[in-house]
Amino acid sequence: MGPDQLLRSAQRQADPNGDPTQEDLRRAVSVARYHQGLQDFAVTFRSLQEYRHQADYSPRADFAQDQVSAIIDRAASAMAAFNAAPQDERRRFIVYLALRRR
Repeated sequence: MGPDQLLRSAQRQADPNGDPTQEDLRRAVSVARYHQGLQDFAVTFRSLQEYRHQADYSPRADFAQDQVSAIIDRAASAMAAFNAAPQDERRRFIVYLALRRR
């Protein structure tokens, strides 16, 4: 996911017509301090997590084979983007995720 898509995602999270939580607003701002590969990973992970929740918790979830293949490809691309980031930034990113308040 490119910078324009990341910006649109942040804008949706901060939408004044919506009801974003402080966590949503912080997330919209905080991801920008990391390597582009980590930003791409974070945005993709969030969207893929929605598919996982559908698959795990929605008895009516229905996925086509080509859709599943595309989801798997996105996951592989996200992991490649994550691995492309410098190791010290990956560590800081993981610590940030592990220690942030939920």
